Amino acid sequence: MTHVFVVNETTFNVHLQFMFAGTGFSTFQPALNSTLKSKYDYENTFTGMIADISKVRNGDKVLFYVTGVKRFFGIFEIEGNPFFEAQNTDYLGGSLKKYLPFRVKIKP
Repeated sequence: MTHVFVVNETTFNVHLQFMFAGTGFSTFQPALNSTLKSKYDYENTFTGMIADISKVRNGDKVLFYVTGVKRFFGIFEIEGNPFFEAQNTDYLGGSLKKYLPFRVKIKP
């Protein structure tokens, strides 16, 4: 099976540098605000992220769609099982201000 991860030019470089794919929020910390109208929207968003990352399997293929250039890049292969990174204190939170708690390692 092949999975498509949508990224921008900046985050694509980080995905390549650290060889992972992930799903999450576009901001550093999820919050109940105007984009998430209620507690249920927040829960539905998390449920969707879990469902997305749960579909990947070791050996599946990965393509990245880079929005800035409107092109697909790949093909990568999933290596191992998805995992949850709760703290987000690494390169994603610090430099990119993204919250991608659901991740999977990839290889070329």
